[in-house]
Amino acid sequence: MEINKLLRITDVTSVLTKATQGKESAAFRDAQRAEIARLEKECSMGGDFGFDEASNRTVSVHSEGLLEGLREVYNARRLLEESGRGRGR
Repeated sequence: MEINKLLRITDVTSVLTKATQGKESAAFRDAQRAEIARLEKECSMGGDFGFDEASNRTVSVHSEGLLEGLREVYNARRLLEESGRGRGR
């Protein structure tokens, strides 16, 4: 049996913006990829429960994907309404 639990959602827009600031083309892409890799490694550390390379992981998801999951999978309409994203659906 496998159990997956979402521990937290963190907006890293400002971190990525800072890492890529002033860079263009390939330098922008390389800086962005390096920062995403660093963030994913940092977020994969297990905290109170320890890190297991076979099962711990991070996932990069567009914010609309998270909202769709809250809306359609978890039926978290109240949470969506509180965030201001529940209207119109």
